[in-house]
Amino acid sequence: MIYLFQIYLATLFLFNYFDAESVNESGSKEVLISSDELNSSTNYTDNLLTILQRNRTKTELLIKKATEWAQNIGLFVRKRRFDAYLQEFYETDVAPFTLFPSPFPRKFFEQAVNVQTALNLLYFRIMRDYKFLKEVYQKLINYDKSLSTALQIIEEIHSEGIKQPLTVLFQRADYMLCEINYEGNEKPNYELKQIEVNGASIGGLGFSTRTSKLHRQILSKMDLDLSNSVENNTSTMTVEAIYQACLKLDPHDFTLRYDDKIVAVVFNQEGMLSDDPEEMEARRTIEHSTAIKAPSLAAALAHSKKVQQVLAKPGMVERFFPNPEEAPLIDAIRNTYANFWTIDEDDDNNDYTQIIQAVKKSPHKFVLKKTEYALYRNKNRIYFEQEILKRMTDFTPRERSAYILMEKLQPTAVKNHIVKTMFDKKQDVPTIFEIVMETMFGKRKNVPPSIFEDVTPELGIFGTLLGNIVDGQVLDNAQLGYQIKTKLANENEGGLASGHSAYDSAYLID
Repeated sequence: MIYLFQIYLATLFLFNYFDAESVNESGSKEVLISSDELNSSTNYTDNLLTILQRNRTKTELLIKKATEWAQNIGLFVRKRRFDAYLQEFYETDVAPFTLFPSPFPRKFFEQAVNVQTALNLLYFRIMRDYKFLKEVYQKLINYDKSLSTALQIIEEIHSEGIKQPLTVLFQRADYMLCEINYEGNEKPNYELKQIEVNGASIGGLGFSTRTSKLHRQILSKMDLDLSNSVENNTSTMTVEAIYQACLKLDPHDFTLRYDDKIVAVVFNQEGMLSDDPEEMEARRTIEHSTAIKAPSLAAALAHSKKVQQVLAKPGMVERFFPNPEEAPLIDAIRNTYANFWTIDEDDDNNDYTQIIQAVKKSPHKFVLKKTEYALYRNKNRIYFEQEILKRMTDFTPRERSAYILMEKLQPTAVKNHIVKTMFDKKQDVPTIFEIVMETMFGKRKNVPPSIFEDVTPELGIFGTLLGNIVDGQVLDNAQLGYQIKTKLANENEGGLASGHSAYDSAYLID
């Protein structure tokens, strides 16, 4: 236990080590843009755009400083990995980030935060309901061997008796702030809409904390009030949850060992299904052990797109909140749901034909995803616009069950600048590499008149739950931190790992 606590302290130290505030040569705090220039912090983005658009030198200095600060706090990603003769070579670069925290309405940010513990509880109850999971995936297991194996493993555990009742649930619920135009309304309404709930593969924990620190540093250099910049503690969320799980474990009851060492908690941060039989057999060993799973295979299956689609149907969320006093939780969850369309093979062919006609008429209003989205690694294909129509036209009835069709959200756009370093070759705005080259060799050519783009922030809220899957007791249920990933408004794809988005944080506005 002492060794475990040392790891806990060391991890906290690493996450919080790079947090120094830069000063100028005289030793005083450096301010790049004064509060007098900005006039107001509540509409700071409009003022910033005006100031920085007029003063390109100040803009490039801010980008340069921000990139240096990003390096100081460890905001790095691995660019390339080279293997030769069993040797590994890693090359890193500064992760893409937004120059400023993106404005986000406080009302909707708090809505997402407040519903998170209800989502934790909902998916904890789903993962306990093997009958429900079996019903959801019944049509898919006939042609997805790994999914069939996963359900078989869960059934084995239930039939033989659950050896480890404790489980840790990690979750990130993703949302977009959408502009909704209702008939008869002169002004648009805004609503928070859920994109997905991730529970098997959650990334960006450390990046979220570092990005928030970076943005608070930038805001301090502009003499802005930091109270509207949301502090973030996601970097310690995983450590704290695993540590608390270890404290609950019976120290005399282990069946899982690795290199002759007892395994207390198995933490997984990748898709949990694989086409490799050996990997699935390893997963079977883990699931049958007394090690605490963080998360378990059942939790992973509970967080698929298929389950999200089923939950959107009338009465399905209510199934997991049967007590009348839990009705407010149901309303809070359902208020964030987007629209889904079922295209299973046993659906009426006339309905399917009507759906195809709707897609043909307005393909920009839909998005097509695999039902097991996020359960596998490298299988998370999403289809947009004309791709949707082509796929749906070619589907056999059986193939239809492997996909879901959902409403493509229309998020509100804000102005920001995505900072990418030398590896960025696509964007038409200055990178830090270009700035250095300009300093050394002269002026750049073809500099665009503006470096600020329309971008769309995607808000992710993190949560954890420690519970007993046998009796349903919840030992801890918490919302801890958030993440914002931001992409260019004219792009469909928005993944951080795929390089289509940048790390961001929230600046709350009223």
